[in-house]
Amino acid sequence: MRTVALRALGSLRVESVAPLLVEELTDDNPAVAREAAVALKETVGIRTAAARVVEAAGKAGPDRIEGFARALRWMDRASAVEELESVMISGSPEHQ
Repeated sequence: MRTVALRALGSLRVESVAPLLVEELTDDNPAVAREAAVALKETVGIRTAAARVVEAAGKAGPDRIEGFARALRWMDRASAVEELESVMISGSPEHQ
């Protein structure tokens, strides 16, 4: 049921749900985390989604970093790599 709810949130494309989607990216259930990643990309676009994932990963502990990396792969690998490159070049030292 949670995956269906996340899919529906993504199809609504309401930016105010983005923080909720970011929280779900590191859920223990891979199906929930995947749907949250896809919904986040659909809601805010790949550029903003990648920036929010990097920001959240910077605030999270090292045990959650892998979940955020997986989320980026589920969004769109090629586009996520380009956006990560942009964040690494122009982002804050914390994000780099």
